[in-house]
Amino acid sequence: MLTMTKPAKQSAALYVLGKLSDRETEVFKRIAQGETVAHIGKVLGLTHSSVSTYRRRVLVKLRQHSNADLTMIAQRLGIVEVPEF
Repeated sequence: MLTMTKPAKQSAALYVLGKLSDRETEVFKRIAQGETVAHIGKVLGLTHSSVSTYRRRVLVKLRQHSNADLTMIAQRLGIVEVPEF
C-alpha cells in the first residue's frame, strides 16, 4: 500500500477537493463518514433526489463507483478520520 507524507496528503486532498463544488464536498465528507443520503438531506435541508445528484457528481468527478470507494479515498487523504477499533 502506498503511504504518503503529511504534505503529500494535504496536497492530494486539496487537489481532490478542488474538483468539487462546496456542496459536493460537504456531501462527499458526510458519505465518507457513513451518513445515509436521507440523513444528509435532512441535515442540509435538501431533498433525497438532490443529495443523490450531488453524490453521483462526486462519483463521476473522482472516477469512483461506490460509497466505499469515496470513504477509502477520504480516509487515505486524511479528509475523514479512520476509526480505531
